[in-house]
Amino acid sequence: MKKVDIVTYCEWNSYGSILQAWALKTHLVSLGCEVNHLRLDSISSKKIKLYFKGKNIKTLIINMNRFWNRRKLQRRFDLTMQFFSEHFRFIPYLDYEQLKADVPEADVYIAGSDQIWNPNSINPFFYLSFVKDSRKKISYAASMGISKIPDHQRDEWYRAVQSFGHISVREEIVKEIINKEIDKEVLVHLDPTFLVDKEIWRAISKPYLVREPYILVYALFWDKMLNSQLKALHQKTGLQIVAITSQPQQVYAHRKIYDASVQEFLWLFDHASYIVTSSFHGVAFSIIFEKKFSAVINPQKPSRLNEVLNVLEIANTSINLLPESQGPNYTKVNDIIREEKEKANAYLCRGINLE
Repeated sequence: MKKVDIVTYCEWNSYGSILQAWALKTHLVSLGCEVNHLRLDSISSKKIKLYFKGKNIKTLIINMNRFWNRRKLQRRFDLTMQFFSEHFRFIPYLDYEQLKADVPEADVYIAGSDQIWNPNSINPFFYLSFVKDSRKKISYAASMGISKIPDHQRDEWYRAVQSFGHISVREEIVKEIINKEIDKEVLVHLDPTFLVDKEIWRAISKPYLVREPYILVYALFWDKMLNSQLKALHQKTGLQIVAITSQPQQVYAHRKIYDASVQEFLWLFDHASYIVTSSFHGVAFSIIFEKKFSAVINPQKPSRLNEVLNVLEIANTSINLLPESQGPNYTKVNDIIREEKEKANAYLCRGINLE
């Protein structure tokens, strides 16, 4: 059995980072690997502080609302800690220097997906700089999050990427950027969430109490101008707007959910009538659960969502046209996902040297 150690984002307040980390681990386990995740800081078990202050009624009401939201976030935090303890094997380090002084033994080290290679913040941890043998260093669906490297970061970024024995990225633009300076094979693969079948995601999901049919909104980026389209969609369908959020956002919604666990997040996507999202992983799970959805593109970071839509040959639908649209052809989409999964399997087996 091959021992694989993964570095990636996996933060309690980011559904996407947790689920992509779980997906890659789960897929590698299905290939017969023993998998750990390395962390630079041990996961805190401390409670989120619950408090409010107020000297007048207006301030008191504002802070009581904050207190209520913090209580909800505390539930999410506690359930996430439980999910971590049940589904992950973390090897924690206090800092990078401690890791360098005590590198765990593994057959292969993988720099996982998400925006680990964002050149605006070069962290040697995410480039496996503590691993001296390049043959043991591979990436899988690594993303930059942006489409241009700042000039003052170019040399350091290219040196870090050059050190990998096998390179896999999530977006075609990242491949093009790497190949401008590095003469190595760079492959483009789907996000790890697509490596896990829909029924496996459903098996770990848990119900969240929403009594009526709903339109789900999950927005990391949002323009308030879009709220009029959400209101029109509500009037057209008669469905309530439910938004998953971690703070009072500017999104129009009849109900805002602050406390959903990772498993409940999956359930909410699976049971929505329609989905509106500006999140990469919001789009990913809309596709995995075969939903009619609208992807809201952040003009500052268009490549992340456009790339997955293009690869899977999905035409984006505007919010107000959701009810009338036929939605993606999921027979065709799933065929493409199967082909991409085969490519990912071949790459991972080669990189890990699986028999």
